[in-house]
Amino acid sequence: ECYHCHQAHPALADLMEMTSYEHEVQEHWARQVSRTTRTDNKAYRFDASDDVQIAAYWYLWPTTSIWLVPGDANLFVLSMMPNGHERTAFSGHRYGLSKSVDAERSEYLNAILGPEDQSLCESVQQGLKSRSYNQGRFMVDAAKSGVAEHGVHQFHRLVMDALQV
Repeated sequence: ECYHCHQAHPALADLMEMTSYEHEVQEHWARQVSRTTRTDNKAYRFDASDDVQIAAYWYLWPTTSIWLVPGDANLFVLSMMPNGHERTAFSGHRYGLSKSVDAERSEYLNAILGPEDQSLCESVQQGLKSRSYNQGRFMVDAAKSGVAEHGVHQFHRLVMDALQV
Protein backbone atom coordinates (compact mmCIF):
# COMPACT_ATOMS: atom_id res chain seq x y z
CA GLU A 1 0.00 0.00 0.00
CA CYS A 2 2.84 2.33 -0.79
CA TYR A 3 2.29 3.40 -4.39
CA HIS A 4 2.23 6.95 -3.00
CA CYS A 5 5.48 6.64 -1.00
CA HIS A 6 7.91 8.14 -3.53
CA GLN A 7 5.79 11.29 -3.82
CA ALA A 8 4.23 11.56 -0.34
CA HIS A 9 7.02 10.08 1.82
CA PRO A 10 10.29 10.72 -0.05
CA ALA A 11 12.53 10.17 2.99
CA LEU A 12 10.76 6.89 3.83
CA ALA A 13 11.10 5.75 0.22
CA ASP A 14 14.81 6.55 0.50
CA LEU A 15 15.11 4.60 3.78
CA MET A 16 13.45 1.48 2.33
CA GLU A 17 14.45 -0.28 -0.84
CA MET A 18 11.05 -0.03 -2.51
CA THR A 19 11.79 -2.84 -4.97
CA SER A 20 11.91 -5.22 -1.97
CA TYR A 21 8.71 -3.83 -0.44
CA GLU A 22 6.10 -6.55 0.13
CA HIS A 23 2.48 -6.42 1.20
CA GLU A 24 0.67 -9.47 2.56
CA VAL A 25 -3.06 -9.32 3.31
CA GLN A 26 -4.87 -11.89 5.42
CA GLU A 27 -8.42 -11.97 6.80
CA HIS A 28 -7.86 -9.77 9.87
CA TRP A 29 -4.33 -8.49 9.44
CA ALA A 30 -1.92 -7.11 6.88
CA ARG A 31 1.86 -6.87 6.82
CA GLN A 32 4.09 -4.52 4.88
CA VAL A 33 7.82 -5.13 4.92
CA SER A 34 10.97 -3.91 3.26
CA ARG A 35 13.72 -6.41 3.99
CA THR A 36 16.33 -4.11 2.47
CA THR A 37 16.93 -0.67 3.98
CA ARG A 38 19.62 1.97 3.55
CA THR A 39 21.67 3.28 6.48
CA ASP A 40 22.54 6.34 4.39
CA ASN A 41 19.09 7.82 3.77
CA LYS A 42 17.09 11.05 4.09
CA ALA A 43 14.86 9.95 7.02
CA TYR A 44 17.28 9.27 9.90
CA ARG A 45 20.63 7.64 10.47
CA PHE A 46 21.13 4.15 11.79
CA ASP A 47 24.10 1.81 11.76
CA ALA A 48 24.58 -1.42 9.81
CA SER A 49 25.34 -3.10 13.16
CA ASP A 50 22.00 -2.05 14.74
CA ASP A 51 19.63 -4.82 15.81
CA VAL A 52 16.87 -3.96 13.35
CA GLN A 53 17.71 -3.66 9.66
CA ILE A 54 14.23 -4.10 8.15
CA ALA A 55 11.12 -1.93 8.11
CA ALA A 56 7.97 -3.91 8.92
CA TYR A 57 4.44 -2.74 9.68
CA TRP A 58 1.49 -4.88 10.74
CA TYR A 59 -2.13 -3.81 10.84
CA LEU A 60 -4.43 -5.85 13.11
CA TRP A 61 -8.18 -5.44 12.72
CA PRO A 62 -9.78 -3.28 13.93
CA THR A 63 -7.52 -0.55 15.37
CA THR A 64 -3.96 -1.70 16.05
CA SER A 65 -0.71 -1.20 14.16
CA ILE A 66 2.70 -2.59 15.11
CA TRP A 67 5.88 -1.12 13.65
CA LEU A 68 9.43 -2.39 13.59
CA VAL A 69 11.73 0.25 12.11
CA PRO A 70 15.48 0.25 11.40
CA GLY A 71 17.80 1.09 14.27
CA ASP A 72 18.11 -0.17 17.83
CA ALA A 73 15.80 -2.97 19.04
CA ASN A 74 12.35 -1.39 19.04
CA LEU A 75 8.68 -2.07 18.67
CA PHE A 76 5.99 0.56 18.28
CA VAL A 77 2.39 -0.34 19.13
CA LEU A 78 -0.13 2.17 17.83
CA SER A 79 -3.88 2.52 18.20
CA MET A 80 -6.19 4.38 15.84
CA MET A 81 -9.57 4.88 17.55
CA PRO A 82 -12.50 6.34 15.60
CA ASN A 83 -13.82 9.45 17.28
CA GLY A 84 -16.86 10.08 15.10
CA HIS A 85 -17.27 9.49 11.39
CA GLU A 86 -14.64 12.08 10.39
CA ARG A 87 -12.12 12.01 13.24
CA THR A 88 -9.65 9.51 14.65
CA ALA A 89 -7.64 9.59 17.87
CA PHE A 90 -4.11 8.25 17.46
CA SER A 91 -1.93 7.03 20.34
CA GLY A 92 1.04 4.76 20.70
CA HIS A 93 3.90 3.39 22.75
CA ARG A 94 7.50 2.56 21.98
CA TYR A 95 9.10 -0.53 23.46
CA GLY A 96 12.81 -1.20 23.27
CA LEU A 97 15.80 -2.68 25.06
CA SER A 98 17.41 0.73 25.46
CA LYS A 99 15.84 3.25 27.84
CA SER A 100 17.14 6.07 25.67
CA VAL A 101 15.10 7.12 22.66
CA ASP A 102 16.74 7.59 19.26
CA ALA A 103 16.04 11.32 18.97
CA GLU A 104 16.64 11.54 15.21
CA ARG A 105 14.33 8.58 14.47
CA SER A 106 11.70 9.91 16.88
CA GLU A 107 11.84 13.35 15.26
CA TYR A 108 11.40 11.82 11.81
CA LEU A 109 8.45 9.61 12.83
CA ASN A 110 6.65 12.32 14.82
CA ALA A 111 7.47 15.54 12.99
CA ILE A 112 7.70 14.34 9.38
CA LEU A 113 6.16 10.92 8.66
CA GLY A 114 3.13 11.37 10.96
CA PRO A 115 2.17 14.79 9.56
CA GLU A 116 2.69 13.50 5.99
CA ASP A 117 0.20 10.69 6.64
CA GLN A 118 -2.23 13.01 8.41
CA SER A 119 -2.18 15.40 5.46
CA LEU A 120 -2.85 12.52 3.04
CA CYS A 121 -5.78 11.25 5.11
CA GLU A 122 -7.27 14.73 5.41
CA SER A 123 -7.00 15.37 1.67
CA VAL A 124 -8.69 12.02 0.91
CA GLN A 125 -11.51 12.87 3.33
CA GLN A 126 -11.89 16.29 1.72
CA GLY A 127 -12.07 14.66 -1.70
CA LEU A 128 -14.67 12.15 -0.52
CA LYS A 129 -16.88 15.01 0.67
CA SER A 130 -16.68 16.91 -2.61
CA ARG A 131 -19.70 16.84 -4.88
CA SER A 132 -17.54 15.71 -7.78
CA TYR A 133 -16.61 12.42 -6.09
CA ASN A 134 -18.45 9.53 -7.68
CA GLN A 135 -16.79 6.19 -7.07
CA GLY A 136 -13.22 5.56 -6.05
CA ARG A 137 -10.84 3.04 -7.43
CA PHE A 138 -8.32 0.92 -5.60
CA MET A 139 -4.81 0.64 -6.93
CA VAL A 140 -4.49 -3.08 -7.70
CA ASP A 141 -1.68 -5.26 -8.91
CA ALA A 142 -2.11 -8.90 -9.93
CA ALA A 143 1.22 -9.70 -8.26
CA LYS A 144 -0.08 -8.07 -5.03
CA SER A 145 3.12 -6.09 -4.69
CA GLY A 146 3.76 -3.51 -2.00
CA VAL A 147 2.55 -0.69 -4.20
CA ALA A 148 -1.07 -1.89 -4.48
CA GLU A 149 -4.01 -1.16 -2.14
CA HIS A 150 -5.19 -4.68 -1.37
CA GLY A 151 -4.91 -3.97 2.38
CA VAL A 152 -7.06 -0.83 2.10
CA HIS A 153 -9.65 -2.81 0.15
CA GLN A 154 -9.66 -5.55 2.81
CA PHE A 155 -10.09 -2.92 5.56
CA HIS A 156 -13.10 -1.45 3.75
CA ARG A 157 -14.61 -4.92 3.43
CA LEU A 158 -14.12 -5.56 7.17
CA VAL A 159 -15.77 -2.22 8.01
CA MET A 160 -18.74 -3.06 5.78
CA ASP A 161 -19.06 -6.49 7.44
CA ALA A 162 -18.85 -4.96 10.93
CA LEU A 163 -21.51 -2.38 10.05
CA GLN A 164 -23.56 -5.08 8.32
CA VAL A 165 -23.82 -2.97 5.18
